[in-house]
Amino acid sequence: MAGGASAGNLDPKVKEAIDRYVKAESLVPGSPEDPRVAARAEVVSGLQSGKVQLLDIVLHLETFLNDSGNPQGRRHAIHLLAECLEDPNSQLRLNFKHVETLVHFFCAKLCDWQCVEGAVKGLIALLQQHAAQMRMLKEDDGAPSAAHIARSLFKGVHTPSHTQQVRKAVLDLVKLLLDDWSAEVAGLGSVLGDGVVGVIEEERDPRNLLLSFSLARTLLESCAPECASDDCLTSLFESLTSYFPITFTPPKDDKYGITGDDLRVALTAALGSSPRLAKLVVPFLLDSSKDITVGTEEATIRDALDTVASCFERYGPLVTREHLGDLLRTTRDQVVRTSTPCTKEFVIALRRSLVVALGDIPAGLTPHWLSRTVEPFLKTLADDASLGEASLASSGSRLLLIAAAEAHPALLQRVWALVTPWLLPSADAAPAGCPSGALPFALGIVRAAELPGGKTRLVPRQLKLALAASSAALRALRPGGDANGEESGKHDDGETSSTAGLAVALRLVGLLCQVANEDLSKDAFAIVRTLLLPEPAPSDAALAAWAAEWSAAQAPLGEAASPEDSAIEALLSAASAVAARHPSRAADLAPGLLLVAVPAVAASAGAATAPPPRPQWLEAALPK
Repeated sequence: MAGGASAGNLDPKVKEAIDRYVKAESLVPGSPEDPRVAARAEVVSGLQSGKVQLLDIVLHLETFLNDSGNPQGRRHAIHLLAECLEDPNSQLRLNFKHVETLVHFFCAKLCDWQCVEGAVKGLIALLQQHAAQMRMLKEDDGAPSAAHIARSLFKGVHTPSHTQQVRKAVLDLVKLLLDDWSAEVAGLGSVLGDGVVGVIEEERDPRNLLLSFSLARTLLESCAPECASDDCLTSLFESLTSYFPITFTPPKDDKYGITGDDLRVALTAALGSSPRLAKLVVPFLLDSSKDITVGTEEATIRDALDTVASCFERYGPLVTREHLGDLLRTTRDQVVRTSTPCTKEFVIALRRSLVVALGDIPAGLTPHWLSRTVEPFLKTLADDASLGEASLASSGSRLLLIAAAEAHPALLQRVWALVTPWLLPSADAAPAGCPSGALPFALGIVRAAELPGGKTRLVPRQLKLALAASSAALRALRPGGDANGEESGKHDDGETSSTAGLAVALRLVGLLCQVANEDLSKDAFAIVRTLLLPEPAPSDAALAAWAAEWSAAQAPLGEAASPEDSAIEALLSAASAVAARHPSRAADLAPGLLLVAVPAVAASAGAATAPPPRPQWLEAALPK
């Protein structure tokens, strides 16, 4: 920059453009009507041609910058300098001394409320466009120049008192320092964390909130722990949770594309950014899932549960186990002991949290802490689940047990052992097998044991017991009534309980037949085959009579039934899936299919009478 004109010998045209810019009336920055646009272009052209140097402009603007009675002039003057630095057309060639001088100049102006935005933008331009020189600069105390900028910003600027545009510029500068100059600013220690808290507090604009949440996350994820003291951590937690739950809905004419989900994701990432936050965040979110004081009740509960599970996934297994007991107690209290509008969300949060807690435990191992933390929880749930439909605690307990079984093989085996005595009694001890009201629960447990490729975590002994009990439960079902012959009621979807019960029982038996070996699946599949294809008649007369009773009924398997009915869909799916899995079961199905699909086969087989008419749902299912 040496060799330029002195402040007193500025090119007249450039000097006139500078004065015109500074003295212009305040308009929307960058608008076509703003006279500063043309004036700035003339100044940049002077810099580009070498008619003027940037420090010459600084000297000329000194009068405006020091005029305490002209706040607009000070604001415009600092803006002009920042814009000259930002504009690549200026083609500035700054040496170390120039950069150092400008850094100190802009930092000094941070204490002037009118100059904050321009000074911040000037510092951003120096950090981005003159990084090579900046990284070599040291203050008198040996601190990097970037650390001096951060300290001056935190000390001189009270960010919440400024407009959205200025706050956005401050947040951009802090983000730049944390992202690209983290090594340089780390030496500030707790000053850095306290400064970040100061710039994000009381923020309400969605555009700035996204930046604020990102700053909090970066501070805790990327900076050393000493940069955020315990007091800073508490302040940061209080600042972040003041925004929970996020209730933002963008206006119809929104130009920025920020949604409530964007803010929720960013807030969750900030709350989950450090395990150090867990001791504050987890109790807060668990309380929010039951003590509703703000927002709509269901939305707050959903957000709290999704956030606590997401935070556990970020904190990791060790921290999750520390807080698992509190989660289990809260979940049981809300799902089993009281009524909550968000049972599904509690179930999902439990499963996700247990997956994390056991994430470092290999399959086949049972950690010692399980007996202390989780075993009593499962035992209580199993006791409640055994009470049946007469107990309000039963349905919620069953859902939570399924979630636990899905989370880890060790939990699957514990749940299986706890519920087997009442869920899957042997056929000899209880001819009715699995209680009809518990069929959906049994199906959930068996699904939790599924593995890819049609395999299961259940061993043959367990499969044999499950097939016997579920087959007995299926044969105990009767059209128009439950397993005890009582008259069925209507479900919300219009189906009778017998239809729904048959569908669930068929899905359960079908799934067990798929994952069992061919020998174990033979007897159970005979029930499915007979219900689908009564001919040829089975040797078991009682089975034939039971199947005929269902076929004669108007619903769910009678002539008027539709292939879309749940019981029909379950029957067809079970038969086809098992036959595709086991060749022997396909062979069991083939004779009956030939009899109904090709009537001539029945005649050639010497049938005494023609086969009964095929129901419409079976007609639709057969290949054309």
